[in-house]
Amino acid sequence: CVVNDKLYVSGGYDERETANGMLCLESGDEGKRWVLKAPLLERRSQHVMEALDNQIYVLGGCRQEHNSDRIVDVKSCETFNTVTNQWTFLLNLDTPITYCLPVKVDNYIICIGGCSYETGKTIQKCTVLSIRDRSTRSVPLKFPYRKRYRSFYCIRAVIRKKIFR
Repeated sequence: CVVNDKLYVSGGYDERETANGMLCLESGDEGKRWVLKAPLLERRSQHVMEALDNQIYVLGGCRQEHNSDRIVDVKSCETFNTVTNQWTFLLNLDTPITYCLPVKVDNYIICIGGCSYETGKTIQKCTVLSIRDRSTRSVPLKFPYRKRYRSFYCIRAVIRKKIFR
């Protein structure tokens, strides 16, 4: 995601394990360069990452268990302060959020669908993170399909606080 014209990337997979690194692409007198930032509190990949003000919110994702081929859902949310370079645990999620595109509306981050990596099932819910209240709520949805990884394509635009897919 982008904060103050800087690109931030986090987590992922490095062919050995799920990563917890955070990088920032910064511009300076010598051009652009990648700068290592404080690592995520929890290793994750395929997660939601969205910015609001100087904070970056990371929700859900999945990770490979240590010394195993088993991949599990990460059901936590953490926030990164771009000014202090610090991560803070925010809350635990009731619903897995993997392969999902977020939408910001006011002080909310909205995630529609996605999937559970553990079960391979499409998430038939809309998860709303309230930044102000530091809480989430889920609303059941009915998608016309149930194939794995399909529902992350459902959000197309937010215009005047209405979501279009």
